[in-house]
Amino acid sequence: MEQNKPIDSCAGDLRLCHDSVKGPKGMLEIISGTTEKSREDLPVLFFVPGWWGSASDYRSVFDFFCPLGFTCRALSFRGTGVSEGSSFWGQGFEHDLIPVLKHIDDPRTVLVAHSGAIDPVRNALPILHRSGFTSQIEAIILISPLARSGAFPALLRFLKPDSSGTTIRRWTRFLGSNALGLTWFMRNSLAIRRVLLSDYCSEECVSRVLSQVDNCPFGRYVLGLARTFWPYPDQPFSNFGVRHSLLIHTDLDRNFSRAQQKDTAKAVGAEFVCLEKTCHQWFAEPYTFKLSREQILSWLTEKGLFQPRPALEEAF
Repeated sequence: MEQNKPIDSCAGDLRLCHDSVKGPKGMLEIISGTTEKSREDLPVLFFVPGWWGSASDYRSVFDFFCPLGFTCRALSFRGTGVSEGSSFWGQGFEHDLIPVLKHIDDPRTVLVAHSGAIDPVRNALPILHRSGFTSQIEAIILISPLARSGAFPALLRFLKPDSSGTTIRRWTRFLGSNALGLTWFMRNSLAIRRVLLSDYCSEECVSRVLSQVDNCPFGRYVLGLARTFWPYPDQPFSNFGVRHSLLIHTDLDRNFSRAQQKDTAKAVGAEFVCLEKTCHQWFAEPYTFKLSREQILSWLTEKGLFQPRPALEEAF
């Protein structure tokens, strides 16, 4: 890895470092966060962004988990954040994830994958397993993942007329996206609320998520629709040496239903939990982030992967 470069030296106790690793399409961005309280007895939390996401989206996540002793990292896939390269179909992203994980070579890692990041993680595991690397992946947490049954039901829900008075605007956004792309589709408050947040989120939250919308290959969406008709077979993560896995379903997610996500959890052999009154973009909306981080910590504690230090010990 290139020498660590602090990108925010005035972030209180949190130290952020911006690194890069060579991937198949160019250099890939990684942001890492540590504090003076970082603990060697804890696994690294490695956050893998979904569609429209990049590493910089996880700053608030680092602000919470790093002071607890975790080292945190996040990746920008090709063509997002400051990572080089591009992709029309959005395939092969596992070949971005694999060299990053191997180059960093953390001895203990928990992958926390959001939304469409389930696919690079799923596809990377057999390759990593063949080289013995999955022994370093202690757990995988999926949050609001792209369902095994695909995105076609989500499209129908988006286009379905309702009493909100936005039907024409939603159809216009959908039709326009076929010519102008998915990034254009998302850069408006209607799509942000319908796809990533909810009708109840504040304007401040919507504006913040709008500012985070990054590039997303159009073909990634097409393949997500096609999956409805060609779902992948059951392939538990435990087949590749990953001992613990959890799927967190966010209750207000209009993209994927509880039934769809229970089926996805079955496919990858993960435990399933539903967080009530929470939305898809788990780290962006305050209430959703509160419940999500509490669920993550509770589950990691249950699996023996996190144990808070007593206050008296931390004082010394």
